[in-house]
Amino acid sequence: MQEYLESLPLLLDFAAQGLEGLEKRRKNDYHLIFMDIQMPVMDVHQATRPIRQWEQGQAVDRVPIVALTAPALSGTAAATTDAGC
Repeated sequence: MQEYLESLPLLLDFAAQGLEGLEKRRKNDYHLIFMDIQMPVMDVHQATRPIRQWEQGQAVDRVPIVALTAPALSGTAAATTDAGC
């Protein structure tokens, strides 16, 4: 996915793990965030909830967060939506 996105005329930013993604969101304004469900340090659920809390506390618009996964396990979609994706 990274290779594909890099081939498009977009300004991109990448985080290696969930905590880094959370810190980047607090410092930057994005139009869209893609997150892998299974990231090191903080998974998508652990990273999305504080992002949503921060956005609400700062009174800024919620950036759409798209959760990506290879294994489509039962309950994954509901848990991810509940987290704010």
